[in-house]
Amino acid sequence: SFEILRRISLAVTAARNQSSFPIVLAGNCCASVGVAAGLWGSKDLRGAKDDALGCVWFDVHDDYNVPDTVVSGYFDSQGIAMMAGECWKALVDTIPGFRPMLLWKVVHCGMRDMNDLERTRVEASDMGVVWGGEGKAGGFVDGLKRELLASFAGESYTATLIHVDMDVLDGTLGKAN
Repeated sequence: SFEILRRISLAVTAARNQSSFPIVLAGNCCASVGVAAGLWGSKDLRGAKDDALGCVWFDVHDDYNVPDTVVSGYFDSQGIAMMAGECWKALVDTIPGFRPMLLWKVVHCGMRDMNDLERTRVEASDMGVVWGGEGKAGGFVDGLKRELLASFAGESYTATLIHVDMDVLDGTLGKAN
């Protein structure tokens, strides 16, 4: 719920304001919305330019759905869209520190499980993508370098949220969830 996202944001802000390095272990991808808001609310980023926060998102799913496109109603598939301020606008605005993240500052790694509508939305966005594929790790490192340079080149410093969903691991090695 959004109350949990508000609490995560406050905890992350408090940790950063004490010069701690927050690590949030959660069972829901949308928790990263609270983490991003908490980073924005910290003394490090409060008042910073809109491109001061980036995100590297490791997940097999796009997590870029909005309520109008996800017929299952699966809330957890909307994390990136929420971080970008593209859905649940009134509710995400109640999260302390929330600011929409610029999609060109997001690099999504390992995406490989999506339907045609989801893929179309991702390809039409400004998000950098390193596509995943079962057993096809060969080009991953080159793709990651390319997308990181595109999103972060020339930056002397960019605060970066790292999101890791264990389902991004190669499914031929085992099932994460």
